Amino acid sequence: MHPIEPMGPGRKTTRRASDVLLAIVGVRVFLWLSVAVSALPGLLANPFQLASYHDEHFWYAHEDAARITLTKYHQLPAWNPFYCGGVPGIGNPQDSTWAPDTLLKIAFGEGPGRRLAYLLLFVLGMEGLYRLARRHDASTIGAAAAAIVFALCSFFLDLVRLGWQSFFSFQLLPWVVLAFYEGLRSTRWRVAGGAFIAWMLLQGGLYSVPYTVLVLAVLVVTTSITLLRKKTTRLQPIAPAVTFVTIGVVAVLLSAAKLFPTMIVVKSLPRLWQASEALPWSDLLARLLKPGTHDGQPAYITGHVILIALLGAGFDRRAGWFVGLAFFFFVIALGDFAPMAPHAILHKLPIFEQLRFPHRYVIVIAFFLCVAFARSMTILEDGAVEAARLVHARLVGPSLRPMPVAVGLLVGAVAAVGAYLVARAIHDDFVKDERIEASMFPMDAPLAYEQPFRQSRGNRWDAQVFAPASLGSLQCFEETAFPQSGKLRGDLPAEEYPLDPAVAKVERLSWTPNVIKLRVEATAATTVLVNQNWSKSWRASVGQARSHEGLLAIDVPAGSYELVVRYRDPWVLIGLLTTVGTLVALGGVLVRGVVRRGKRAG
Repeated sequence: MHPIEPMGPGRKTTRRASDVLLAIVGVRVFLWLSVAVSALPGLLANPFQLASYHDEHFWYAHEDAARITLTKYHQLPAWNPFYCGGVPGIGNPQDSTWAPDTLLKIAFGEGPGRRLAYLLLFVLGMEGLYRLARRHDASTIGAAAAAIVFALCSFFLDLVRLGWQSFFSFQLLPWVVLAFYEGLRSTRWRVAGGAFIAWMLLQGGLYSVPYTVLVLAVLVVTTSITLLRKKTTRLQPIAPAVTFVTIGVVAVLLSAAKLFPTMIVVKSLPRLWQASEALPWSDLLARLLKPGTHDGQPAYITGHVILIALLGAGFDRRAGWFVGLAFFFFVIALGDFAPMAPHAILHKLPIFEQLRFPHRYVIVIAFFLCVAFARSMTILEDGAVEAARLVHARLVGPSLRPMPVAVGLLVGAVAAVGAYLVARAIHDDFVKDERIEASMFPMDAPLAYEQPFRQSRGNRWDAQVFAPASLGSLQCFEETAFPQSGKLRGDLPAEEYPLDPAVAKVERLSWTPNVIKLRVEATAATTVLVNQNWSKSWRASVGQARSHEGLLAIDVPAGSYELVVRYRDPWVLIGLLTTVGTLVALGGVLVRGVVRRGKRAG
């Protein structure tokens, strides 16, 4: 049966005795929480500590700068003065200010908030893949086993060590695929799919969003072809395209608060990656089969999972379908092995031309293999129950009494133990590696220090310590080539000063990341310099803001007056209004639907 056939709660799912084991949502969530906490060392212990890898410090610094701007200065983090002499905040492609888990960081602090965000995404990843597998008639045990393997594969465990929380949005991929299949018949699911892609984008998903869009594009093509050939379904061949477009429009509108300013940055400062990258098939396969770390992201799901998925593909069309999708992305992940290789063609498209390391598609391969694994586990479970039924009928007789439900439960319990052993194998083989466990969270949290803001020489390897101390780090690293003035200094007596001290005096009245108030006394027209990078979004209440060798400069007239310098990115406001308006509109539609259903029920 093709995956577009209706399957799932309320539809023609096969009833199994073992389904009662995980039928209740609360029971599943408790299982997901228990698995995540027990499998990842120190996830909730010492929540203020950091991982040792310097990328963790980079992400922590950016997120903490945004949190400080929101909570301490009550401003939108449109500008980040704490890094590189000042760079765009929300417009930075890697920024995650508007991600839903930012609320956790505001409520509990940056360190604990990041841990809870990991935990939230772990749970969502497991529940999403569980529901997707159940939609394709996997048993609760098979679906749960696949969910645990996917969420705890070494791709995600390694991300925690690296601190790459933006890549963690790949945990939402199962929800998007589920929304696509359900969205063929349901508008609400199309909206939900757009919301999950928007979450990915708001999380700073530079790779998760393009990869997910590519997955959807492949599903649109293959599902449309199937509908053209299939005569027994009421779905029109155009339904996949309509679903895809609807998901995309909703995603754009909901993520506009970040998407709009980010696209302006990407357009002006593209991250072009011209190098040709190819990967031996053996190396790519090793990322799935071997627990050791690799250059890039591994996705260790054990050979047992892959073998069961492949065996199941020989007996089940659904398992075969998902194995076929995994193979398709395996070919893409091999990179530019030929001039007309799929990745070489893909790399010529907008957005994809800025992506590198095709081996990162390994998480998509693991995802489809896990769905196939769920179906294959179900075949084994159903086969065991059927064998027990035949034995029972031979021994007891088919007319005396039905086979005890306990047999089905027993088979489900055995399958559950097998799932546990696979998940434990991933944990023991990968996380227990001394290099992984020792580098999880060994570093103390940065200390807050109240002082007037100033720039410092800084340190790109420990970027997390500067924003809490009200310092800017001039030594930095950014994937986007933001311009950094060579005139920036980390040893100035004052951060705002006149270009010609003989004709003017400048005194700071107040400072926030986006607004600087100065008292200027000038005997003649002159220029006031601010020890931050210039951007075209800077505005001045008096005179004209401009660039002075990359520094923020304001040409001012003679006189004594208050000078207010503001950072105003119009696309931040336009995007925010678009997102809020979309949320209000969708909320209104939801409320109206609830009211209508209530009236019909009454």
